[in-house]
Amino acid sequence: LDDVQAVVDGMKALPYVDGSRIGIWGSSYGGLLTLHALLKRPGVFAAGVAAAPAVDPHAFGPDDVAITRDPASHPEAFVKGSALGLGERLDDHLLSVHGLMDDVVPFRTTMALVERLILLGKDVDLTTAPAATHAWASREHYAVYFFGKLTQYFDRFLKAPAASP
Repeated sequence: LDDVQAVVDGMKALPYVDGSRIGIWGSSYGGLLTLHALLKRPGVFAAGVAAAPAVDPHAFGPDDVAITRDPASHPEAFVKGSALGLGERLDDHLLSVHGLMDDVVPFRTTMALVERLILLGKDVDLTTAPAATHAWASREHYAVYFFGKLTQYFDRFLKAPAASP
């Protein structure tokens, strides 16, 4: 997050960048990074789109556990590493994108995050597709659908206001 913050700070220093209209998005680990950016650094981004985010390390598969280890040996990754405990800090606009047939990051983990945010009174948006997998943009029709939603979301929250006559 320090690297992401440094990039944003550099962008905001440019005379042609409106620092109040910067967004972030990513998928899988990038979705997790997007969530952590919004949840741990509120106000840095006006909006974010987190696609197939790995929000709960308890749901990681064997390949991921090889990186994060397990709860007994590395409890900090499983307590501090979960986005589920950070929702109270969400002040920015968040769209979560997740395929219902994700074979890498269980859809239920995104639903747990969305439920937590709703219970906290946060405004969160969600878009899904019935047969989309972790590679949610690999089928053309899903790519068009999801990237259309992403573009609409950023247009809604990041687009410059129309100039008045």
